[in-house]
Amino acid sequence: MGTAGRKRKRGGGVYSSGTSDTTCAEATTTSTTTTSTTEPTLTKTIRPKKPRRQPAAPKTTNPKTKKQKPAAPEHEPIDPPPNWERMYTLTREMRNKTPAPVDTMGCEMVANNEPDPRNRRFQTLIALMLSSQTKDTVTAPTIWNMQKNMPGGFTLETILSLPAPTLHTYINKVGFHNTKTTHIKSTATLLKTRFASDIPDSIPALMSLPGVGPKMAYLAMSACWGRDEGIGVDVHVHRITNLWGWHVTKTPEETRKKLQAWLPRGLWHDVNNLLVGFGQSVCLPVGRRCGVCRLAVEGLCPGAVGGGRSGMGGKGEDGDGDWDGDDDYGVGELEKKEKREKREKKEKKEKKEKKEKEEDGEARVKLEDIPPHTTTAVPDIEDLGRSPSLPARSTRRRSKRP
Repeated sequence: MGTAGRKRKRGGGVYSSGTSDTTCAEATTTSTTTTSTTEPTLTKTIRPKKPRRQPAAPKTTNPKTKKQKPAAPEHEPIDPPPNWERMYTLTREMRNKTPAPVDTMGCEMVANNEPDPRNRRFQTLIALMLSSQTKDTVTAPTIWNMQKNMPGGFTLETILSLPAPTLHTYINKVGFHNTKTTHIKSTATLLKTRFASDIPDSIPALMSLPGVGPKMAYLAMSACWGRDEGIGVDVHVHRITNLWGWHVTKTPEETRKKLQAWLPRGLWHDVNNLLVGFGQSVCLPVGRRCGVCRLAVEGLCPGAVGGGRSGMGGKGEDGDGDWDGDDDYGVGELEKKEKREKREKKEKKEKKEKKEKEEDGEARVKLEDIPPHTTTAVPDIEDLGRSPSLPARSTRRRSKRP
């Protein structure tokens, strides 16, 4: 810079009054350069923010090309029980000789006279719904009454048009008739709106209807569509197969899975009719007739009572103890059982009343037990607490003196 001015130790230069603007600019530039070279300047590095991670787009796969996993089997195959074929054959022979209510009043039989296939399927489904917790001898007359007396016939359209109270008058003899009235009305509506006014032809669709469980669904599929996709297990099938020792199960649904694991598919339809009729005629829920059962005679039934001929039920009506099909264990068995229960109930009531009368007679006071001073006049309720020696108080009202 020469003599134009003198330097400062730190900062910019000091200039005289005569220094030009150019000289000042040069001095300022020189001072800045000097400062930057002698002292380092700290600078903050700002990194750019990373963009937010976007969610992954859903995978789009063609359902036609997607590999479907094979459906797991509902039950693992198991070994059949020993002697089951012999037991099945003997039971069928006994059933063929003696009719049962299910043979003429079963849900598959009540709609056989209906010419229209669609109406026949609908009536069979309604019969199955009404049969829950109800005997065949009650369900069948109810269906026949609906077929005969419903205005316009027993059809889906008639059920939809009838008010619920009117429908209830037709089915009020079956068990749980109030609940079944609601289920039938709801089912009729679903059949019209979702299934083209016909019953569905698949088990899941049938079980989606109100009041239809696995047993009804499999029986309806077999009776209405001719497809045996499962075994209809009711209380008779569940009870008898456990009594035979074929398996140990707690529910009908568990029994169905056990049976389907080994029973040939060709018998899935027949086994229900076989064991229901057998339970109605021979192997009754109360008072099993082991004395006339060929399974008990041959020692094939582990649940037999008394060992066959001398077992529960004793000999047949003809006294020979053999199964000849002439004993009246068929259609009238349920009516006989009801009459027997009513008679036993009446006898029990009469016995109780007789006992009460005897106890009441013993508690009565005999005339010779009454003390002598009370034989002439027995005090009434108003004289309680008075001395027996005093005369009884007269109940005659005294007339007031004027």
